[in-house]
Amino acid sequence: LSTYTQHEPQLNHASIIDAVKVAGVQNKFAYAHSDMSDLETKLAQATEIAKKPKKNGEQPQILIITDGVFSMDGDLAKLPDIVDLAKKYDALTMVDDAHGEGVLGQGGRGVVNHFGLEGEVDIEIGSLSKAFSVTGGFIAAKQPLIDAYLMSARQRLFSIALTIPDTAALVEAVNMLGESEHKVQKLWSNVEYLK
Repeated sequence: LSTYTQHEPQLNHASIIDAVKVAGVQNKFAYAHSDMSDLETKLAQATEIAKKPKKNGEQPQILIITDGVFSMDGDLAKLPDIVDLAKKYDALTMVDDAHGEGVLGQGGRGVVNHFGLEGEVDIEIGSLSKAFSVTGGFIAAKQPLIDAYLMSARQRLFSIALTIPDTAALVEAVNMLGESEHKVQKLWSNVEYLK
């Protein structure tokens, strides 16, 4: 399940749209942007489909995918509501927080921290090329998912690791954000000034 607006341009980041295509997901549902009633309707439909095992005998899982901060309009996902619905329908949650990391939450920890939902979101994806100004990205999840990713993800198997200078710059950026709220507060002060 992912979010989009039927009569406006899609607000999902292209990486989410492409990932769903590449993954070969058989049953996809798109709910209207930030419309939790529509999301619940789609979750009910997905739950019915998930009752039937896959051809290989595995039980289907429902995954709700959302941007944390929608890059097109800058609005935030209704993450507390999404997490509540995921619990109600036994679904997993994935947040692409490329535009929230380094910007929202305590010390720039992102949208999940901003809403106080640490440990409530199953998969967090972030970019190191935006607020952290290096290259690459990351996935944070429970160890079994990370192990599966490490063993089979083509994007990882056919790429190279961060360079030593990029890694050093990233470590320093994270340390700077961890030492003080000043950088994030200054960012938001600049936003208010620009408005």
